[in-house]
Amino acid sequence: MGFVLLGLASANGAAATLGMTGAALQMFTHGTITGLLFLTVGFIYERAHTRHIPDLGGLSGRMPFLATSLLIAGLASLGLPGTSGFVAEITIFLGSFPAWKIFAIIAASGVVLTPGYILWMIQRAMFGERPAHHESSRMLLYLK
Repeated sequence: MGFVLLGLASANGAAATLGMTGAALQMFTHGTITGLLFLTVGFIYERAHTRHIPDLGGLSGRMPFLATSLLIAGLASLGLPGTSGFVAEITIFLGSFPAWKIFAIIAASGVVLTPGYILWMIQRAMFGERPAHHESSRMLLYLK
């Protein structure tokens, strides 16, 4: 939500409309993506009975729907080009850079660091080595 504040702070700058539009889009995008992430974590917890990432490994083979859902939400959350997260973030940066160059550059460092923890989580939880106690976890191939 720091990107939203950066977009709102650009209201007096040369590209004020662009920054404000990006802030509004980021609020909607963040809510949608975060909702999907929480929904996916809820389904994983219901099936695996844990939220501890090291205990979740190899779930993509047993829960392909959840792996796809988590991957899509994770990539959208990190702002992969082609997703709504990217459109919102780039709009905020384009709107805020003329007015707040240093803050836009600092915020861009967050865009560089975000893929590290999101991709780490996806790799460990969905594609990592499966712990022995997950052999009995129920599959989720479709939603009932």
